[in-house]
Amino acid sequence: MKTWCLAAFAVATLGILAGCHLTPKSAAVHLDELQLYVETTERTGREWQLPQSGVTVTTDPQPIVDARSITEVRVVPLDLGPALVLSLSPASAATLTKRVGRDPKRLVLVSHDRALGIAHVNRDTQFSHLSMFVEMAVTDLSRWADSIQSRLRDPDRSARE
Repeated sequence: MKTWCLAAFAVATLGILAGCHLTPKSAAVHLDELQLYVETTERTGREWQLPQSGVTVTTDPQPIVDARSITEVRVVPLDLGPALVLSLSPASAATLTKRVGRDPKRLVLVSHDRALGIAHVNRDTQFSHLSMFVEMAVTDLSRWADSIQSRLRDPDRSARE
């Protein structure tokens, strides 16, 4: 019995440690796969679960922002840990402001059809620069953000995607 308990503890510990190093499915970043979904109370919405925390959010079935609306991606240090900052086009920022309205909501960052991060937003949120926590190891997050940013700088990206 003691051996079984130790084995179960070891498996659980390895599972937790493995979860701390989540990366997107593909090393290549396809900007078409980067999207933001807004939370909804509708039962017909799409359900997303964050990979480490297990937090579940139901969103509209269609994304509200896609990669074409993202102008810059960077990682910034915050008191609670590093956050991903997405700079959005003025039109997308206005769409988000209108869609969020007065009620606080959550935005879910999705890449390759997987929820990676979440942002709590309300009517006072500055949608032109959106900060969100991404459930990914810090080194992986920095590499991932750098890869996205390099694709955003590439003037021929839309012709290849």
